[in-house]
Amino acid sequence: MVASIPVIVLSSRTVARTDTFLRGWQDVPDAKVSIIPGVYLDKFQIEDHPTKVFSKIHGRRMTIQELGCAKAHFLARTVISTSKIGGIIFEDDARFVEPKLILSVANDFLNKHRGQATVLNLCESSLSPFRVNHSRKSVGLFGHSPLAVAYVL
Repeated sequence: MVASIPVIVLSSRTVARTDTFLRGWQDVPDAKVSIIPGVYLDKFQIEDHPTKVFSKIHGRRMTIQELGCAKAHFLARTVISTSKIGGIIFEDDARFVEPKLILSVANDFLNKHRGQATVLNLCESSLSPFRVNHSRKSVGLFGHSPLAVAYVL
């Protein structure tokens, strides 16, 4: 039996995209799905946020869209931080064929790393340099992934 895990969905302005995600999770009884609206900033709001670390890492300033996305992820992590077991954060364009399998993997990961500050990235895309020719339930990544579409923490 999988423990009830908080599943946070970061929604976008495209309601259909969020609805598609939610339809995939409607029959997963052990997930507590909640939505955090996307954060959309204007050019005046970008000055209020520290972006020096990003600039040092990437050699450029954050775009307004990146800053809004980062803020939405921050809000989601704040919600997960109040959970006793952790949780999963998805962007609404994440698509998984087997949500119950994702929930099971997340549950195993959270139980194995209970009490530790640990993140499991659930991202796999055509952009990933970590291609495998055979199916696996998970692949360990060294370094950061190309997209932050979904992660367990």
